[in-house]
Amino acid sequence: MVKLKKSKFYISVFILAHCLAGCNPTIKLGKQPQAVAPYVKLKDGKIIHAKEVGELEDFGGNRIVADDETYARTKVAEYSNGEQLFVNLRKGAFGPKIAEGKINVYSASNSAKYGYPMPDLAHLYIQKSGSSRLYYLSYHALKPMISDDFSAAGRELKAFRSTRLVCRLVLWGGFACFIAGAIKIGNSVESNGSDASTNQGLSTMVVGMGCMAVAPFPLYLNKFRLRRAIAKQNGVYASRDEE
Repeated sequence: MVKLKKSKFYISVFILAHCLAGCNPTIKLGKQPQAVAPYVKLKDGKIIHAKEVGELEDFGGNRIVADDETYARTKVAEYSNGEQLFVNLRKGAFGPKIAEGKINVYSASNSAKYGYPMPDLAHLYIQKSGSSRLYYLSYHALKPMISDDFSAAGRELKAFRSTRLVCRLVLWGGFACFIAGAIKIGNSVESNGSDASTNQGLSTMVVGMGCMAVAPFPLYLNKFRLRRAIAKQNGVYASRDEE
């Protein structure tokens, strides 16, 4: 049982160290988006140029305003306020474009238009350059945008996938240990077994609970590898970040 506990400890340390190596929430994801003149693009393709464009929030509902004309948010595909481009990410919720390159990046947070710094941990949406389709940032959405498995970005995705696999194995292994330990304790109590048998089942449950408690944290940290993959694909990954 001591060997089991040591193995759990070493596996946990390995996974955590591997994920921390890929964790950098403040990494630059791409080039700074260029400002474009104010305009509103409707979902039907119509483009309205204006001197001033912004969002209006009042009792009449949230709307996009272009000079004196107002448009329902759900009918607007994107708009520029002259400083940043905002895209309709979902059902009238707009997010600013925060990076561009081979992969464009949008933030689900709209704090930028209020002058607040962009949250490092904001949910992101990605878009392949030249395409109008947006995807929530995930491994499956990013993989088709990085076709070269041997590139720096491709290797980052491989590291993400392998770490995710190990974390999931630890998580499910912990769950199996917990169930096995509970069954062993139940059988021992039912058959009036020895204390040693009950203690062994309890130890197995503790090991399982430890694995289940440890695995989710590295799984979360592993997501930062997706950001690194974007940065490398866009050619803006600073060499100092490799240190």
